[in-house]
Amino acid sequence: DHGDNEILPVFWSDNDITLWPGESETLQVSYRKADLHGRSPVVTVGAWNVAGIHVSGK
Repeated sequence: DHGDNEILPVFWSDNDITLWPGESETLQVSYRKADLHGRSPVVTVGAWNVAGIHVSGK
């Protein structure tokens, strides 16, 4: 069900980053836990030159 249950609002530590090969970045997101309704959060990450991936939280 990835992408079927978007929750709002969410607040990101940054919303526009550029990564070069070999680089990484840690972002933080804030949301209301109650909005998950007992589910684990999943974030889909993608870019114009790579396939999207799903990252599960806890």
